[in-house]
Amino acid sequence: MALRIESATLPANRFHSRNSASVKRAKACQTIKSSPQNALRFRSAVGNVNLLSKLGDVPVKSRCCKVTRAVQSAEAPTEKKSKSKRPLKVLVAGGGIGGLSAALALQNKGFEVQVFERVKKYKPFGGPIQLQCNSMGTLQAIDAAVGEEVLSSSTITGDRINGLMDGVHGGWFFRFDTRKPCFNNGLPLTLVIHRARLLDILLKAVGEDNVTAATEVESYVEDKDGVTCKLSNGETVRGDILIGADGIR
Repeated sequence: MALRIESATLPANRFHSRNSASVKRAKACQTIKSSPQNALRFRSAVGNVNLLSKLGDVPVKSRCCKVTRAVQSAEAPTEKKSKSKRPLKVLVAGGGIGGLSAALALQNKGFEVQVFERVKKYKPFGGPIQLQCNSMGTLQAIDAAVGEEVLSSSTITGDRINGLMDGVHGGWFFRFDTRKPCFNNGLPLTLVIHRARLLDILLKAVGEDNVTAATEVESYVEDKDGVTCKLSNGETVRGDILIGADGIR
């Protein structure tokens, strides 16, 4: 089974157009039963992930603003055909923020997970990134300790003036409020953290032994029992599920 993490962004007016129907949806907690025809679609900080029936039933709170316990409520299924009832083996192509977040969520539910990352060694790159309240809620649901470490390593900006400023003249092009949406939905304030620091936290939580560096997933073949991946080092690896988190190709 092959899945792909897709990037997703919220519309700019996501928190401003709240009719009665959307309020009811935001408060509703639904359990979506997975099946080959109706895959579970889980929206999180890492995007949209389709988890098919092998991953079992996962209670999902509608609207990602109420996702704080979605991950913790699922049990890791085992392969029915296996005499030892081994946990499903999940292969993750890509060890960035999305891939490591997915790996950590699955590890914490008892799955066997192996991540393949093309870089030889993680090095600091990029700059500060903003984590909106729904992203923090998802990280806390995946791993409470990771959520706390991210929070302690970040600068909270949700209680400040946010917007787009002219860097030459210092005037505001526009400003927006990131505080009220958090309070209205019971979520942590928006914060900023360096990308490299966030990667370090996730890598430590997943465990470097579970990340194969300098290795790409070049191709894969699916069959009824799982998926076989061809790696850039010439080896092949077998798993039950493959998650693609290696960026746009």
